[in-house]
Amino acid sequence: GFERGIENGQRMVANNPKNFLGRERLVSGLSVRVQIRGTFSDFETILKTAEGAVKEHGDARAYQMRSSALAGVHKFAEALADLDKAQEANARGLEGARASIALGTGDYDAALRDAQTVSTNKPPSTP
Repeated sequence: GFERGIENGQRMVANNPKNFLGRERLVSGLSVRVQIRGTFSDFETILKTAEGAVKEHGDARAYQMRSSALAGVHKFAEALADLDKAQEANARGLEGARASIALGTGDYDAALRDAQTVSTNKPPSTP
């Protein structure tokens, strides 16, 4: 479960601080634990881990990770700025994240617009 993901992520990052997959697993596991158990102290670790990803890698994936972490603590302007940086680094498929942030800020028109873009760009489902 998510606890194993947290442990694996912690171990991977401890062994190699530049290990992006370890950071991803750690952030993902901690995010689930926050939602299930309400362990808000995990947000600090999530933010530090995502910040470390940007410092170590500075690529689109790292900016997306930090954007998600920032949005989780309602730092929406900073989260959008990171999505812009991810897009500048040629990231694709950011509309879902943008829609979620727009919804969080009460910008329903932008949320609907971005959500429609997501549904328009989805590949057709197979029966």
